[in-house]
Parts: sequence; C-alpha cells; structure tokens
Amino acid sequence: MNKTTKASIATAAGVLLLLGGGGTFATWNSSADAGAGATITAGNLIVENDEEKGVWTANGSTTAIDIGEYLIAPGDVLTYTKTMQVSAYGDSLTAVLGLTPGSIAPVTAVLPATLSPEQAAANLALAGFLTSSATLTLTPDPAETADPAEPADPAETEDPAEPVVPTITAKLDTVDNVNDFIVTPGSTGMSRNVTVTVTITFPAGTDGENNAAKTGMVSLSDLKVTLTQDGATPAPAPAPAA
Repeated sequence: MNKTTKASIATAAGVLLLLGGGGTFATWNSSADAGAGATITAGNLIVENDEEKGVWTANGSTTAIDIGEYLIAPGDVLTYTKTMQVSAYGDSLTAVLGLTPGSIAPVTAVLPATLSPEQAAANLALAGFLTSSATLTLTPDPAETADPAEPADPAETEDPAEPVVPTITAKLDTVDNVNDFIVTPGSTGMSRNVTVTVTITFPAGTDGENNAAKTGMVSLSDLKVTLTQDGATPAPAPAPAA
C-alpha cells in the first residue's frame, strides 16, 4: 500500500471516528445577554411585640387591673392596650391584621384536679360569650400620621402612576363580625408603631341568659395579633413613569 492509499485510509478512519459519537451533527446556535441586569428581592411582613407590658382596664377606668384576679360579671367591658410594631414591604402586598382565632379559650384543666362536667360547661359558655364580643382596634403612632391642619398642595394631586402610599385601614370581618385591618405598604414599605386595643365584653343579656357561664374560666395565654398576607389577587404593578 503506497503513501497515498495509506493517507486515504487514515482520513476515512478519522471520519468514522467523528461519526461514531452518536451519529448526529450539532446544529448551529448562539446566545446573548438578555440585559436584565437585576436582582429579585423578597419583601417582608412582621408584627412585633415591644418590651413594655400591656395594660388591662375595666369599664372605662384608666386604673390598671390584675386580669388574673378580676372576677368578670355580665355587663363588664375589659380593655387591653399594647404598643406593637407593624412592618410590611412588598410592592403589590396587602395583609390583614387581626385577632388570632382561639385567642380566648375555655380552660380545659386546673392541675392537679380534673374539671367536673359542670365546670367544663361553664368554661365553654363563658368563652363563647367573650369570643363573640371581642374586637380589635388600631391607632397609628401620632408621630407617624399626617398633620390634619396642614393644607393640601393643589400642585401635588395624585398621579395614577405614582407609588401607593402606605396605609392601615379598617375592614369589617363578616365571618366573626370584628374589625380586621388591611395593611398596604405600597412601593415605599412601612414600619410603624401602633397602639393595639383588644376590647372584650361580657354581654349583660336578659335575666338569667348568662347563667351557664357562672364560675366559668377562660385562658388568654393565646391572645395574639396576627399579620397575614391577604389572599386576594395582587394588584398589578404601577406603570413606570414616562
């Protein structure tokens, strides 16, 4: 076999080697930077307790009471006041701030004794009366609210394309008939102190109507305020300014 023949055989062998890796050819392709050049950052949703203890009062008095020692009677109105901080960040976020279900619960055991059926029934009845009347109200820190005496500037009319201003607004919850609050942080976000007031009323009712709750006991160990993202469809993001 001469050199030319050998070269031809070697070339053919090389082609066979190239085709041996699956027997297909790659098509042409290309890529380029999409130019997004951005980082996606998640927002946040927090309700925090400050270090100061809340205060219980009764029947409109400003004198604090020891709630653990107070014997409630029909017609009483108990009020708990506490400062908390609400923080919310998310351009399309809305959240609901409200009293956590189960915040007022019947006592189920008094160690070391076991509850009698009669006592358990009284506890359940009292919890029912108090839960049905419990309401939550919020008052933003005065230092963070707008000055009502300051006149509006006509030149600063709201532009539909401008960011949403953070707000906390009341909303009647038709399920349990108490006020929840809608937190809308807008594109600027919010972090503000609010005064939380929980009002619990033992309805007076008619004569004998509340007898089932006599000697009843409830636990407030799970009394909580919850900030939860609203399940509604997020609002579309505002259009960029021209």
